[in-house]
Amino acid sequence: APDAATLRIWSADIPDEQFELDRSDFEGRELRVGDHALVSVSLLPRRVGPVATMLRLNTSLGEVFVEVEAENVPSPYRVQPNVGRRFPLGMAVQPRVKLFNPHPEPLRITQVSTVRGVVTVHPILADGAAGVVVPPMS
Repeated sequence: APDAATLRIWSADIPDEQFELDRSDFEGRELRVGDHALVSVSLLPRRVGPVATMLRLNTSLGEVFVEVEAENVPSPYRVQPNVGRRFPLGMAVQPRVKLFNPHPEPLRITQVSTVRGVVTVHPILADGAAGVVVPPMS
């Protein structure tokens, strides 16, 4: 049973859309004195450069704030975020994603997923093999 030495976390929130947090990792969690909790935050870069926000935890001791910082760097594959695009529910969508292969060897892409898990794409080559091959840089 929880006691005064137990910190109860009821919810967690990050207000910046460039950061993604699995809130279920926190809801209903209890930490006793000396316990540690690993926090995994995904970065969804919208622009190059430094970004920072606050992780807010609603706890039995009130609100606790933890600073979260990251440095967004350009993608070597020249991938651009799909920001602001709207996709209809229940319909097939075939958005074009342009990739650059900076490596001397072909790059095989076998799966593309969204961070929030809403959409998963499994590319298939014409020969039936899984993946898409991006030729080496020229």
